Amino acid sequence: MSLIPGGPDTSQVEIGIDAIPDGDKIRIEWAIRDPQGHMFYEIYRSSTEIGPFTKVATVSFPDTTYEDPVGLLTRYYYYVLAVNDEDVKSEPSDTLSYKLLYKPEGLSPIGETTPIPRFRWRDPNNPPAHLYIIRVREGDTKRFVWISYVESQYNVEVTTLYNSDQRARLDSLISGKTYEWRVDIVGNEPNCGSESPWTIIRIQ
Repeated sequence: MSLIPGGPDTSQVEIGIDAIPDGDKIRIEWAIRDPQGHMFYEIYRSSTEIGPFTKVATVSFPDTTYEDPVGLLTRYYYYVLAVNDEDVKSEPSDTLSYKLLYKPEGLSPIGETTPIPRFRWRDPNNPPAHLYIIRVREGDTKRFVWISYVESQYNVEVTTLYNSDQRARLDSLISGKTYEWRVDIVGNEPNCGSESPWTIIRIQ
């Protein structure tokens, strides 16, 4: 059994250890080579690499993910072990860590907007991040139309125009349709960041 590292920053399918949009939580995910006899999994956490580790949750088989509500600006370390139907515990998995940052604030636009909107947000972290990821998806199908890196402008407000890199699936968003967008902060150290909640926009 092993913990799954976070995937590429701009992947459409997000896997592994990561922040999530809903609340201040770290998602961890693990892979199982031979699940025979597994009844549940125990998740252990520490705020230091060498421990001590404390059990924070028990997850029933066959679930292989857990979302851990934690404090911000602290790096947390995790491992997982399996418990079988005879209450015998496996060896611990490898250990991975993650550090949550403050989420982006002041996202705009919200509600009605133009087919080529200008997206804005603020980074409350000090120092601010060097890099952000913007994601835009269809409101009904959840199919992504644009995922792009946005470099820090080292201002109070970060801004980018839709399809500024000319790599979106649509040149402009479709009038009358509803979309959702969010911003991920890519921290200045490994396995570190945050994700804003999804914001709904409707195209005029």
